[in-house]
Order: sequence, then C-alpha cells, then structure tokens
Amino acid sequence: MESHAATTRWWISTAGKAEGPFPEGHVIDAVNAGEIPITAHACPVGGTQWKLLGQWPPFAEMVPPSPEVIPPPPNPPASLPDDSPLTNPRLPAIANWICIYAILVCPVIWVIGYLSLCVTGSTYHPDSRFVGFEIL
Repeated sequence: MESHAATTRWWISTAGKAEGPFPEGHVIDAVNAGEIPITAHACPVGGTQWKLLGQWPPFAEMVPPSPEVIPPPPNPPASLPDDSPLTNPRLPAIANWICIYAILVCPVIWVIGYLSLCVTGSTYHPDSRFVGFEIL
C-alpha cells in the first residue's frame, strides 16, 4: 500500500503558467536537476492555496539555508577627538579662526612683506596718493 505522500500530485506554476499535475517524486527530481526552481509556486491537486514550493512540508528540506545575517556596524562616535594644536573644541568657531590667523596667516604675511621690502627697498613717499596704505 502506498503512502499518501507518495501519491500526492502537484500543480507547479512558474512565470504565471500552471503545469502538471506532477507526482511528488517527479517534482523533487526536477528541483534537484534545476528544471523547477524552489521558488516556484505549488498547489496540491484538489487544493485551493498556492504557496512557494519550499513552504510545503514535502519540499521544505530542499530550501537552501539562508546566508548568515551580519548585523550592521555600530554608529560611529558623534565627533572624533580633535588633537589639533591650533584649535580648541571648547572655544567658539570664530575664536578658533582668530587663533589660526594669528598663528599661521599673520607670520606668513609679515615674512612676505619683509622679503618684499628687502628686495624692492622702501617705497614710502610722503607726497604719494597712497599715504596710509603702507600698512596693507
């Protein structure tokens, strides 16, 4: 006497087209051969519900294990520590810009002006239209 599972026949739907009915053994062989994808829909003969083939108990063992789910990384810190010798995170932004100007920009401008004076000589003339602009 054959078991109920051995006599079960299945309708298989791939790409919206129903085919069959096929015996359960044929469906298992076709899935193993790659002729029917495990993601195809199936309905037993006489049934009314279509499910993915792997959701039916006779074919559930054929579903490959899902890949390991790696959790997302933790959120990075809100701000990275600032080890800059020119700025201080406790000061307002404008104070930091003033420090940068005083430490970096001002000396560079002074060196450029001094070298320019050494190369070209003094260009100050008291009767010039530009008296008072020497400071720039």
